Amino acid sequence: MRIEYLQYVLEVARAGSISAAAKKLWMGQTTLSAAIQSVEQELELTLFQRTSRGVLPTPKGREAIAIIERMLADYQKLNEMRRHAVSQYASCNVGCYPAFCTRLGSYLALEKETRFQETSLNVLPVLSRKSITAITEGKCEIAVGTLARPELENIRYAARHQGLRFELLAEDYFCAIVNRHSRHWGKTALNIQSVRDDAVVSITYSPQFTGSFPVTDWKNFQQQAVLGDLESVKQAVAASDCICFIPYLSVADDLYVKSGLIWPVRLTGFDSSLLIFMAYKPEAEHAAFSAAMLTKIRAIHKQLTATGTNTAAVES
Repeated sequence: MRIEYLQYVLEVARAGSISAAAKKLWMGQTTLSAAIQSVEQELELTLFQRTSRGVLPTPKGREAIAIIERMLADYQKLNEMRRHAVSQYASCNVGCYPAFCTRLGSYLALEKETRFQETSLNVLPVLSRKSITAITEGKCEIAVGTLARPELENIRYAARHQGLRFELLAEDYFCAIVNRHSRHWGKTALNIQSVRDDAVVSITYSPQFTGSFPVTDWKNFQQQAVLGDLESVKQAVAASDCICFIPYLSVADDLYVKSGLIWPVRLTGFDSSLLIFMAYKPEAEHAAFSAAMLTKIRAIHKQLTATGTNTAAVES
């Protein structure tokens, strides 16, 4: 039975007239009468008694109309739920620190195409220190960032103060990526002061050294170029004698590393440790697509952490 036919029945009952209901529904009387008759035939009930002054529900018709009214009310509730789900959760915006943005996007896009083809995914670069603001301003529902341990409580407090969920995903550290022709190739650790004369290429808004490494020292390093994304940086390092300082998980299990085009070397001489965190709106946990993205982000970092641990064991 077509749902609109039930709506026609209800409208006729309210109007008390086929002609009045037809005008309100913007349809012909003949078409409306045929729809009502179709419902009556399917239910095997006479819903209306035709009189000279219009139509009146029969006793059985009144019972049926009451049931139809409840059905249509529930149907409207279902539609409102669907519209709310579509408007809120058919898309997912994820903010990510620039050094990992492109890579995270590729992982999540694969998950989306496998399970959520009708949805929309947007992964955009967001500075870690602005990740909470990006969520509260509506730029994203989920944000992934990296920070030094002294910054942890400030970010955690800001997230909770705004009613957001906050969780740590993984521990990380700064490394330098070099190419196969570099004098640093094959090393497992590299003191930050030993690369002062190397040309540095960096990512726009890359994580800044904090803690025991003075910002003034960082500014004294030779700067060759600032590029917009990780892929550009990897290509530049692979093709020229320069280095890049970057979180290790950004290149863990990377194709450039596996193919021998670049090599990550852990930086020492300062507190190079990092923490990867995720903040998100609580309602994201209740939406299938957003919840799947949360689960995938956790799995990615778990996998990369395991890969990094295995690599470190082999190197040592």
